[in-house]
Amino acid sequence: MKMKKNLLGVVLVLLFVTNVCSASSGQDATGGRLADKVKFGLGFGRGFTEGSPMLSGPYHPSGEYRFLDIFGEYKFSDAYGLLFSIQPTTSSLRQTERLLDVGYFNVGLTNRVYVGQDKQLCFFFGGEIGILGSAKLKKKNCSGKDVELDLCKAEDLEKYEGPKSELDKSIRRMKFGWDYECENGLIIGGIFTSTWGSVDKKDNNPDIVEVLPTSTQQLFYLGYNFAKLFN
Repeated sequence: MKMKKNLLGVVLVLLFVTNVCSASSGQDATGGRLADKVKFGLGFGRGFTEGSPMLSGPYHPSGEYRFLDIFGEYKFSDAYGLLFSIQPTTSSLRQTERLLDVGYFNVGLTNRVYVGQDKQLCFFFGGEIGILGSAKLKKKNCSGKDVELDLCKAEDLEKYEGPKSELDKSIRRMKFGWDYECENGLIIGGIFTSTWGSVDKKDNNPDIVEVLPTSTQQLFYLGYNFAKLFN
């Protein structure tokens, strides 16, 4: 609840600042339109996550994946831009009598290539680093009652029997996809990501660990470029 209030506050501040500034000429120091050089705004992505075949046995999680995207981009030319983004994310991994909600705080850089005459269509690729922020497990005990564990607490973590890859304190994520920005600033797109983490190489042996793909995500993306308000 606290995170939601903080995110709502960020949205309201951005709306206030951009609407106040939109009354200006909308030009940068060189006389060009600000929106032609800079993009910044908010986005939301939602889709499905699928566990990697590397996670054999009963742990092959699949479920929902969603994130809030706070982004800023500088366009070096009509055809190329570099985007910086901050993304609080949540994955809900469902298994038999088991639901794991994992949240990460991701920071990433994305290379963006614009195509077409109007340069509204963009293809992109890049990487992110994520830090584990929350992890909650819901499961049934031997009597069939629901039990919820906060895996960020040491006493609850001791009761966790899943693979380390589900609770990596840090992850790396590669992504690529496309988006299209409408004249009014609305952005729609699609993203495919691959998450890499620490995976037990053999039967949960803590002494044999390597970095491997742990999951993939396919997402639909919706966002808004606030720089359009400066036109």
